[in-house]
Amino acid sequence: METKSKKKHILDIAEELFCNYGSKDTTVRLIAQKADINTAMLNYYFNSKENLFLIVFESKIDQFKDAEKRLDLQDKTSAEKLSIYIDFFIDLVIDNLSFFKLIMKEKLSNENEKLLLL
Repeated sequence: METKSKKKHILDIAEELFCNYGSKDTTVRLIAQKADINTAMLNYYFNSKENLFLIVFESKIDQFKDAEKRLDLQDKTSAEKLSIYIDFFIDLVIDNLSFFKLIMKEKLSNENEKLLLL
């Protein structure tokens, strides 16, 4: 597997685990085991679990921003824009429910100081 796809694979696994267990209970060993790599490779690509968590989080936020940019709001009334945006947001939450649960879990636990600043 080439480097870029290996990193993507690790990010996907880490996102799933973080969403299921939160950042505190997701260990480097668990991520490495599920991604079928050793912990040294995980640290080589991402330096630390905390850095990996932030990369996963920032990547997801970037995906949301890209999706929002694709909304067609031109030549729409204010009411139409509001309706489109509400539908967009509801779909975003439904399609990414585990990630939104992660956000709430992290905010409520006050464990992740970098996330608290967002």
